[in-house]
Amino acid sequence: MVATRVKLTLAEYLTYDDGTDNRYELVDGELVLMPPPTHLHRRIAQLLERLFQAEIQRLNHQWETGRGDVGVSTQNSRRNITRIPDVVVFDRAEIDSPTGVAILTLPPRLVVEVVSPGDANRKRDYEQKPREYQRMGIPEYWIVDPEHRVIITLILFDGLYEETEYRDVEVIASETFPELSLTAAQIF
Repeated sequence: MVATRVKLTLAEYLTYDDGTDNRYELVDGELVLMPPPTHLHRRIAQLLERLFQAEIQRLNHQWETGRGDVGVSTQNSRRNITRIPDVVVFDRAEIDSPTGVAILTLPPRLVVEVVSPGDANRKRDYEQKPREYQRMGIPEYWIVDPEHRVIITLILFDGLYEETEYRDVEVIASETFPELSLTAAQIF
């Protein structure tokens, strides 16, 4: 975590610039440094974004994708949190960018996190983010874990996530892209 003297508001976070290329998420008003992606991490995110974009175009949906450049504000009355997913799919009309920074305040359709090495990253992607995304009402969340070669989808049913694991040649079932035929092996 980066030490900040005072807790930042969302507006302050949106305009924060420390003069570096570092990327930060905002958690309880504090900046959390995002580790730079590994080559495999970056390739997986690029692949998924490209596949999602092709499917969006094929279906003629009015959706967009973001890859590390669109934030998701999961804040509530008690917590001020903005996450930057590896890949996000959202309705074009839902982008909220008063400062030119793309921050979603309404639930996107799909969020993908590629797990980075390290226990803190694993805990964030497997424990903290699912609670936040579920509370926000994001209908579909994918955890892509290169180290364990598993894709976990969390689909929202009656306000709670139902989890399914995919390995090897199992075809991933997506609520957002039901006709997409994609396996864990293809992603890794």
